[in-house]
Amino acid sequence: MTKKELVRVYVIKSLVDDKMTSRDAAEVLNLSERQIKRLKAGVKKDGEVFVIHKNRGRKPKHTIPGEIREEIVFLARNKYKGKMKAKCTSNKVK
Repeated sequence: MTKKELVRVYVIKSLVDDKMTSRDAAEVLNLSERQIKRLKAGVKKDGEVFVIHKNRGRKPKHTIPGEIREEIVFLARNKYKGKMKAKCTSNKVK
């Protein structure tokens, strides 16, 4: 779990054990009271796992397949080098 998720679990458990109010929990986690109620219900039902982001470890659905990505990078670096300067100046594409 990330640090953020661990803090959420601790605060929600404190809320479940009546050591904290929903308002205090909302303030600590910077969420609305409605979201706190949702988290509390989820943790009661599913346990700590409820706090973990459900999309962890998966590729985004809109990811460009590797072969197509490589083709785009190849064209940008070779065929269109200097012609698309404004759009291809990022060093992030490797």
